[in-house]
Amino acid sequence: EKPSKRQKTMPQEEVAESHTRMTKYHNLANLPSGSTIIPSQQAKLDAMTLVWLHKSFRPFRLVEDKGFRDLLTFVSTLNGQIRVSNSDAIPKLSLKLSNGWDEKIRALIRDEVDYYSITADMWGPPEEDASSQSFGAISLHYCSGDFETKTIILRVEPLPKSVGVDRTSELLVKTFEAWGLETTKLAMLMRGNGPTLPQACSIFEAPSETV
Repeated sequence: EKPSKRQKTMPQEEVAESHTRMTKYHNLANLPSGSTIIPSQQAKLDAMTLVWLHKSFRPFRLVEDKGFRDLLTFVSTLNGQIRVSNSDAIPKLSLKLSNGWDEKIRALIRDEVDYYSITADMWGPPEEDASSQSFGAISLHYCSGDFETKTIILRVEPLPKSVGVDRTSELLVKTFEAWGLETTKLAMLMRGNGPTLPQACSIFEAPSETV
């Protein structure tokens, strides 16, 4: 992949400045023992990281993410060119690698989740746009034994452009059943502005509010 124009023309003083600003993130790749990176390479890595964060509107703390660091650590051990999967291949790869995760998440919910809240939302294109897809999503929120707030995305599903109350209720009920959620432990059901959500959520005894 060719470097961007921004990377080609970055002044030396700007590289040096970004290098200084990124000092705390030096050695992002955690190079294996015996490998070295010269200062000019480190400065370029820091500068390219900073440009990527700014252009992609990513938070600076992303460089501290363990997955990001593990990825760089692995890449730093490779020789020659690598091939990055494109956006069409990633969903297929995700489905392949997610095999078995449903049961792990079910076990986590069973062992760790007591009382919980649910967010249900629907979104789609403007009415005049008949070509785009609508979606529904359901998320679970709970507090762990260590008092950490955690969220699990239970379902994201394409929907017909016009979805009735019955279909929305069915989506909610099937999600609860699929993940073994006890409705008696539902503390709050937060919903989006979808026109069918208020009535569909009324089948549960838990309080429901629009967010």
